Amino acid sequence: MAASFLIAALLAPLHARALTGEGEAWFGPSLANLNALEGGSNWGPGLQAGALLELTDFWRIAGGLEASYHFADSEREIPAHFVYGGFLGLRYALDVFQYVPFVGLALTAYPNRPPRTLDQTGFDLGAKLTIGVDWRRSRSWSFGALTEIHLALSEPSEFPIYSTINLHFAYHFRLF
Repeated sequence: MAASFLIAALLAPLHARALTGEGEAWFGPSLANLNALEGGSNWGPGLQAGALLELTDFWRIAGGLEASYHFADSEREIPAHFVYGGFLGLRYALDVFQYVPFVGLALTAYPNRPPRTLDQTGFDLGAKLTIGVDWRRSRSWSFGALTEIHLALSEPSEFPIYSTINLHFAYHFRLF
């Protein structure tokens, strides 16, 4: 009796469960604005590259690098600025449709920060809020768009100091 129960338990079908562990790598052009700059905004081209790992069906950890170049404006006497940094944070995605909306919050380290005044440069820490959507064309590829607003932790009253609009191309893969 015990042997037949053990054989039945070993041969019984198991319930399927969703597996996490999908990764994503993305790259794309950006358009960035130095919102808090004296004399008004200053738009410039940029790039963003990053990767993420699914922690659950909805939560992901994301990290990456971003940079933008803002041309000089001689009429307003604004010098050229190069802003770059790295980020690490969490994203919440509704990954149940072909279009996958997401929101994220990340900490950002700026070796060359977005300036608030014309002579301001150097290192700063910040945070950014991301809102975006991915269009999942297949199991392995997607296209997406996102917008981000940035805050310098050293000057939280100057919000936002920097904002970006990004289009990106992503490759999805299984890690485990």
